[in-house]
Amino acid sequence: MIKTNPSLLSNVSFIYCLVWLPLVAITRLDLFFFSVRPDFLIELYIVFFILSFFVMYGLVYFIFSNRGGQGALGIDDLEIYALRSFTIKLFWVWLAGFCLNVLFSGGLPIIWVLLGESRTYSDFGIPTFSGMFNMVRMFILISLVICMTNKVPIPKYIAIIMALSLFSELNRAAIMLGLLVVMASFLMFNKLKTKNLLKMLGGVLLFIIIFAFIAEFRELGRGNYNSPSDYFNEDVAGLGASMYIVLYYVTPLNNLYHQYSLGFDPSYTPFFTLNTLLPTVIRDQIYTGDTVYSVNFASEVFNTTPYLANIIADFGMGGASIIIVVMQFLFCYVCIRANRNSLSHLLMHCMIWSATVLSVFTNLYFALIFVLFPVLIAIFSRYKRRYIKYHLTRGERAFTEIEKDH
Repeated sequence: MIKTNPSLLSNVSFIYCLVWLPLVAITRLDLFFFSVRPDFLIELYIVFFILSFFVMYGLVYFIFSNRGGQGALGIDDLEIYALRSFTIKLFWVWLAGFCLNVLFSGGLPIIWVLLGESRTYSDFGIPTFSGMFNMVRMFILISLVICMTNKVPIPKYIAIIMALSLFSELNRAAIMLGLLVVMASFLMFNKLKTKNLLKMLGGVLLFIIIFAFIAEFRELGRGNYNSPSDYFNEDVAGLGASMYIVLYYVTPLNNLYHQYSLGFDPSYTPFFTLNTLLPTVIRDQIYTGDTVYSVNFASEVFNTTPYLANIIADFGMGGASIIIVVMQFLFCYVCIRANRNSLSHLLMHCMIWSATVLSVFTNLYFALIFVLFPVLIAIFSRYKRRYIKYHLTRGERAFTEIEKDH
């Protein structure tokens, strides 16, 4: 029997506060030349959602406790072995899809950059299809960490190929999401002891280095590299390429401030909120011209917005408040169920946690990779039931016997 051992950082409401509160403070520093003056009402709006997330967590915990829901005693060992078995099979499905994407694209982005071609990471893969297989890759990464953390043997080549595939695409968003789901699953089984904290700090440092390297490598390959001094004020531009992380962290909220100064005109339909749920081919036909983005950008170079932007653009600040609070309630429910040893909820929690970290500059909550993730979990759950039933019928509780099947 395996039990989760979540740290404070695994709490979705706490991580929301941790990524959003410093952002509000940093945007007041006027770091780059296209900074927009922060609006006090938007700042209050953000603080309201930070507080509401904690309230929703407390409410869900109270409801769950009063119903006598203490959760499962632990995750059965056979569940982890079922996850391992499913992940190995799923890996080969993903690998076939990845190879198909490479053939369709005529190579990999890292090769295009080395050859000096004009194609970029956005030209890689079959539209929508590649996104779905990125979702599969995230499931595999989460499963890898869960299995390895609980000392269940798993082929090392899967982890190696996963890492190589991410870096070969030069897609910083995919790399970031991959690192976050790994961190989310790690935190569910590891308290923040000194050793684990050092591992996490090392991972953060590695991410900063990789992110900065890819930023320069990708731009230099295209021959149009802009240094941080082209965007930042002189007193911080000297920090070099690592400041690209600050740009990606701060500019989405800066864009929201900019649009708020111009004014929102909500349609009270989910026009922008649900655009990421449409297949790329269909979305490109519907969203054209001024309807591609829900906001006007302070700088066209940085065209990202926080998850709030599309929802506010569609429903106004009042309507967005209701929608977001309901979302927070559901996310807290999944988080608490994951803390109480539900493997299915644990898998989903890792995606919710990662999407929450990324909520400062994208709305992953309404992306196909997020919305369809429960479908993949449901497929695994069906596989798990059959796997457990089969091995219990044979009376094979011994792990050595289970391993022979692989």
